[in-house]
Amino acid sequence: YRAGVPGGTPTASNPERLTMAEARITNLETGKVYRQTGYSMTAFETAGGGDQLTVSGRGYRSSGDWFQVATTTPLSSDADGDILGGAFTFTGAANSTATVTMVPGSALQATMRVNGAPVTGVPACR
Repeated sequence: YRAGVPGGTPTASNPERLTMAEARITNLETGKVYRQTGYSMTAFETAGGGDQLTVSGRGYRSSGDWFQVATTTPLSSDADGDILGGAFTFTGAANSTATVTMVPGSALQATMRVNGAPVTGVPACR
């Protein structure tokens, strides 16, 4: 972890940075181990008092399959914590992709596309 501005407010030119080389998560009931590698996150406060976040890394399933996650549009919020936008792309086997795009507003909502096709008929989370 590296603080953007020790004792101060992180900025776009000097954000908070968190990196993780590797972590392992074990499901104690099944014994399955899930690895996460190469994660990087940056975050800072915007001029308007909101926040902006980016993340990337790779997750592994217990079978050895993996997925890559990357912020394609930074996740941003305003001073009230309302979402302004953001998008994350997950890439997996055979270069399949799932893109999650945040819906602006006070409720945390997103749309999803898998290999370019919209995912529909999914109930809203509350």
